[in-house]
Amino acid sequence: MSEFYLATTSDVMRFYCFDEPKTDSVGKWTLVGRLDRAQLIAAGDEATARGWAKRLGLKGYTYVNV
Repeated sequence: MSEFYLATTSDVMRFYCFDEPKTDSVGKWTLVGRLDRAQLIAAGDEATARGWAKRLGLKGYTYVNV
């Protein structure tokens, strides 16, 4: 099963750490310097990751598929 994590688009990627954003509000996030699967939540597909990014207000991001 694939997992999708939201990350920055810079040469050295950092990962967005957040609680699952609610549908009706903008979530808060922080950046972490490594992919820690115990700390980050994963989306099951690209559509979910894209929806989370929108709710988090992210403009520049990419998905990392693990």
